[in-house]
Amino acid sequence: MKLLDVLFCDDVRFEANNKMSVMGLYNDRMVYPKAAQWPVTSRMAVLMRFSIDQQEQLPRSFELKCFLKDKNVIEVKGEIQPNSSQSVVCLVVNAEGVQLDIGELGYEISMYDENKEVILNKKSKSAIKIMME
Repeated sequence: MKLLDVLFCDDVRFEANNKMSVMGLYNDRMVYPKAAQWPVTSRMAVLMRFSIDQQEQLPRSFELKCFLKDKNVIEVKGEIQPNSSQSVVCLVVNAEGVQLDIGELGYEISMYDENKEVILNKKSKSAIKIMME
């Protein structure tokens, strides 16, 4: 299993015909106006895509943590129902009321098989920069 993409945005919406719409996609930074009151309460979504070879075990559950200054701002655990015919699995987390401050936002994603054994663990201490203009 390989992590292909990690996208940070305002919202991910599910459409007909197995499509997704990504709203408010961030590049490498989230920029807030100088007048913002810190910490900023924000809506945030994370879209992750994973490739899976046919001989690999399918993920059955996950744990995602997004952290800022060593404090978790998003922490989500959940189940996954992958289709064995898929070569790419998408994980979408939409979060409300995320407390953000100036600094580097990082993440850690763990994927588990049906026996709760880790089949993937990836961590980035600096995925996106949060700053004021």
